[in-house]
Amino acid sequence: MNQMRFIYQKREENTNTAILLLHGSTQLPFNYQHPLTTFFSAYSADIISVELPGHGKSPFKERTSVEELLKMFFDEITQLKEKYKNVGFVGYSLGGGLALKATEAEIIPTLFVVTFGTGFKIEPEEFELIKMFFSNEFFEQLGWLERMRNVHSNWDALIESIPQWYEPGTSLLPNIDILDKRDIPILIILGENDEPFPPKKNLPLLGGKKNLESLVVNEINHFGYFEPDIWKNLSNVIEQFIARHNLLTKKK
Repeated sequence: MNQMRFIYQKREENTNTAILLLHGSTQLPFNYQHPLTTFFSAYSADIISVELPGHGKSPFKERTSVEELLKMFFDEITQLKEKYKNVGFVGYSLGGGLALKATEAEIIPTLFVVTFGTGFKIEPEEFELIKMFFSNEFFEQLGWLERMRNVHSNWDALIESIPQWYEPGTSLLPNIDILDKRDIPILIILGENDEPFPPKKNLPLLGGKKNLESLVVNEINHFGYFEPDIWKNLSNVIEQFIARHNLLTKKK
């Protein structure tokens, strides 16, 4: 245990519902100012930002396989069953993939899932792009490498681990058929120009699945979901999704 941190952004009195906010690879937990935190804080639920394994101060000391990553994540969120009867997952990129895998495996009672920049298929072309995104050379070109080493105490192990998590056929990719059988509302949001998970390769896989809804956001890439103009429209979509399925109650 203690493979990742739970950071409470908001605590609600007498609630049995929590919303987990799950960040992407090499990111830090979503803080109280992030659009996701402020949006979901309007609802009666505890809001918990998760610091995923190997990120920030959360440990691992060596290269970690996707199977080890999933076990760490599952082991940690299992403890939430002691307090919460309902858990909503909201995840970006890696966080979205972990949310879907936890839902697939029925680790905790899941109320809903919303993902951004998360897909179901990785082909060699996308894998090569992911390897480029998650390399020391890429972060050095951006001028971010020193900062990454400062904010992630296990940076070398993390940057060596991430590419293998996304190899074609990886077990991090969710099983669509199993997810659909879970009878849980799931909203998959992908940018039109999302490089690792192009909608044209991923969303056709959802055809005929009654519990998996999808949305393509025009003219944005993998990193654009929370830009102010984009988020304004997305927040309306998510609000309607929540209301349509009667998932959460807004605070009075």
